[in-house]
Amino acid sequence: MKSGEAVGAVARDLGLVEQTLRNWVKAANAGKLCAPEGKPVTAEHRA
Repeated sequence: MKSGEAVGAVARDLGLVEQTLRNWVKAANAGKLCAPEGKPVTAEHRA
C-alpha cells in the first residue's frame, strides 16, 4: 500500500478478503511472496 491507500479499501476494490491482502503485503515485504510457478516475486515484478 505504498500509495497510502488503506488495505481495507484496496481489498474491497479487488474483491479480496482484507486479511488475505494483508498476508500478501506482509509476505511481499519479507521477500517471501512466490509467483504461481514457485519462484520468488521480485520488486521488478511488482512494479
